[in-house]
Amino acid sequence: GVLRPSDGSDTWSVSEYTIGSSPSVKHFIFASCLTVSSGYWDWCFGKGLRTVLGYRESVSNAECWHMAKNLPARIAYKSIEDSAGHIKAWLSCNDYSYTTDYKATAMGYNSYGSLKFWNWLDRDAARNGECLFRSGNLDVCVPESKFSGMIERSMPVLYGISDQRSVAPAGELKIDFAGLDLRQASALAYETIERSGGLPGDYTALTVRELRMEDINGDAAETVCYSFLWERNYLGTPVSGYRGDIARVTVSGDGDVQHCEVIRRNLSADGSSRESIMTAAEAISLASAEIGNEIRGTDRLAVTDIDLVYYSPDEAATSIRYIPAYRLTISGSWFIFIDAANGRLIR
Repeated sequence: GVLRPSDGSDTWSVSEYTIGSSPSVKHFIFASCLTVSSGYWDWCFGKGLRTVLGYRESVSNAECWHMAKNLPARIAYKSIEDSAGHIKAWLSCNDYSYTTDYKATAMGYNSYGSLKFWNWLDRDAARNGECLFRSGNLDVCVPESKFSGMIERSMPVLYGISDQRSVAPAGELKIDFAGLDLRQASALAYETIERSGGLPGDYTALTVRELRMEDINGDAAETVCYSFLWERNYLGTPVSGYRGDIARVTVSGDGDVQHCEVIRRNLSADGSSRESIMTAAEAISLASAEIGNEIRGTDRLAVTDIDLVYYSPDEAATSIRYIPAYRLTISGSWFIFIDAANGRLIR
């Protein structure tokens, strides 16, 4: 049930002009970027097509590989006509990062047979400011006062212990019902965190995102999921990564809760060992070519914020050493991490 455009070497090809004309084409997945938006693909539905799946932002090679590895198992036992089932699988399998997996979008039929479009909305997304400088395909658009503060310095080496509390996400998102408002969803999220043992005092709320379901023409939008994210700080410096030292609760409109977290018991700095770091401008300049090769898409990437963080290893890491890194916020909603010591992209 998964088809892709041909590069001409296959014995068949499917294009945007033909996917809606064949009753045998059921699901179309774009592993490229910036392709699925309301109002563009609606004309393709009506014969055989059940879903169009893709992204609203640029994605990395690592994210695409993760999706390709996890999606087949999620759809293996679903009926090929099950549009809602394929959409749930798609939105749930794009979890390479607990902090950046909000780029997946979907178009198709919900459980009640209505043609809809699903898209994550970041309530706290920053808007692009004046562009300070360009490097590769990056446009750095952060306040100059903040950017100029990212200077050469040294930071203590930070370690964590392997003893950790970990909860893996289970199940799939519910995408059909908009029964809760933000206040009700927030209460459920905090209750879930408390039942799991609460969060250490160095965790703070980071962001709230909404999964919106709207009619195919862009009208009558409803929120069907809220996602709450908490992040750790160490002595004022954020601890951030793709799948480490994070807590997230997603609450669906029917009250269903999906909870995932990786909470390490202790962080400690080695006072006798320090890491020298470069300026943010140097790190971005060194990493820009790598970022250009890693991130799929033709559009330029707007860096809307930048923070010096301790990069948190994911939950499977055996060496819990936290690397000083620059965290670049892209388009106000997702992150890229650059090693602040050597200017290498962290994947």
